Amino acid sequence: MNKIKLFLTPIFVICAKEMLDGFRDRYSTISVLIGPLIAPLVIVWLFSIVSDSQLKTGDDIEFPVIGAQYAAELMGWINAQEGVKTIEGPEDPAVAVKKGEIDFALIIPEDFAKKLAAEQTVEVQLVSDRARIQALPTLGRVEDILHSYQENVVVRRLQDRRVDPGIVVPIQIANVDVGRAQGAIGPLTILLPGFIMLAAFICGMHVAVDAVAGERERQSLEPLLTLGLPRASIIMGKWLSVVVLSCAGVSFTVLGVIAALYYAQADFEPSLYLGVLIMSLPVAFLAPSLQMMVSVIARSFKEAEIYILYLWILPLLPSIGALLSDTLNKEMWMMAIPFFSQHILITDALAQGYADWFRFMISLTSTFIACAFFLALTARLFKEEKLVFGFR
Repeated sequence: MNKIKLFLTPIFVICAKEMLDGFRDRYSTISVLIGPLIAPLVIVWLFSIVSDSQLKTGDDIEFPVIGAQYAAELMGWINAQEGVKTIEGPEDPAVAVKKGEIDFALIIPEDFAKKLAAEQTVEVQLVSDRARIQALPTLGRVEDILHSYQENVVVRRLQDRRVDPGIVVPIQIANVDVGRAQGAIGPLTILLPGFIMLAAFICGMHVAVDAVAGERERQSLEPLLTLGLPRASIIMGKWLSVVVLSCAGVSFTVLGVIAALYYAQADFEPSLYLGVLIMSLPVAFLAPSLQMMVSVIARSFKEAEIYILYLWILPLLPSIGALLSDTLNKEMWMMAIPFFSQHILITDALAQGYADWFRFMISLTSTFIACAFFLALTARLFKEEKLVFGFR
């Protein structure tokens, strides 16, 4: 019992001391306050972009056309659409589109009417810049108008030959969306887990760096070691202080995310906060263990900060992978990979309103195994005099 008390007491004392030092430091306080704001602000920003794009789709469209005199019937069809009006296109449509003066331009060849009357295929050019995200909704509507005219011409040609137009439409597709009604922000929830996990790194970063690398530079680490405390206890105490800040950061980030989703008019219940929080918290234990190891290895405070910044890519990698591949959430073995498993679980919770608790237990186990491994490795490194007292 005395051995256990001797091991645990320094942990809580050192934890309290590190947290007190952290809150006295303005940079630590700023990181704790700013970290949880990143994800909610990203949601609001993306929501504003998507909403503006959707509102733009419903606005009146000016339809720039070059060569309108060659296709009177097509012009009549376009102008008959609600909220659409054709205008004369610029002399150089490519330059105008690149400069952002117009979203698109339709170029009609001189032989349009002649080829159409001869029932030949005629090519029209739709000049656009699909790299401009704001223009995509308008382009989608424009393409729908052109496709509807094309279908109308096909139907008339078949009717002239007394052929049922249904013969060229063997299948009709009816879209049935069984996903949760998430509003405009729904497709963007794939990015949120990365920002939630990133808060675990940001909120505890400065305390983690200062806990070893900072104290080593200030030469305040040596007096602590002369007390004869187990070095594992010292590492655990410092790690625990970072965990507390990381957990607070993740909790406030998830709260901010749910509030931002509510603002975005997504179909999310307040009870979802608890589920997403439970899926996210294991990262708040793993991230500090990685940061503590880096703080011990780094030669200086600045070097530790640089190395820890490189760690920020870890929580963002799953989001990048999810954007490039749709199989990320289908493989059970990914539950054994920290960060990837949390990304999958959080995404499922946001998209479906629930998560697979069996998969969560696999993720939780693998994450804490990785955390224990890095803590053990850090404690072992902490015994090396060269790393503790600096590279002199």
